[in-house]
Amino acid sequence: MTNKLGVLKWELHDVPLSLLVNPKKDLRYVRSPSFKVRLRSSLSSLGILEPLKVRARGDFYEILDGVTRKEDLQELGYSGSVPCLVTSCTDEEALTLQCVFAFTRKLLDPIGFAHYVKLKKSQGLTLSQIGEPFHLKKSQVSKYLALNKLTPEEKVRVANRELSVDQAYALVTKKRELPLSKSQVETKPCPWCGERIESPWLTKTELCPSCQDLLRKSIARARKFKQRQFPF
Repeated sequence: MTNKLGVLKWELHDVPLSLLVNPKKDLRYVRSPSFKVRLRSSLSSLGILEPLKVRARGDFYEILDGVTRKEDLQELGYSGSVPCLVTSCTDEEALTLQCVFAFTRKLLDPIGFAHYVKLKKSQGLTLSQIGEPFHLKKSQVSKYLALNKLTPEEKVRVANRELSVDQAYALVTKKRELPLSKSQVETKPCPWCGERIESPWLTKTELCPSCQDLLRKSIARARKFKQRQFPF
């Protein structure tokens, strides 16, 4: 089987749900509860709108795209056959396909993709080669690779998208402090009026919005006065 994923052959078959198995390595670090609710509602009312993507593996079929759909069907008590696009590929190709499907549909969290980058790099691929199927530059792939150095707690926050990839990368490179989660945000008094204001970074003195507005107006008035008195 060629390594060029674009020439893999796919065939549409009805596969018994009992023969579908989860991938050897599930790249998804977290699964959105809200997405699961929407998906289950769609399955209950409309049925399976999109075939699962699977690969033949012995007597079973390994899911490349559709794990959540399979689990929801099982929980809903379904036991029949499922429409699947079936292919035959190597373990390495299966891992890349799994990543591509989730990445392009924006279902793969950054930590899952970071794990994929680490696995591919350990297999001898360069960062440029890893990023090619996703149209990512070497520098972008390098950022994801660095996310593997985060603590488990930080990884959960990145996977839940409480922190962006850039913020997480800054944590790894020690260029920035870790922002607090919403439940941990501290407050401090405005130095002018004393009103309590949120300070998620706690790195500098800030004014409350009202005092900031007053300060801007005062600066504007002072500039106008100076222009009138000293037009040159």
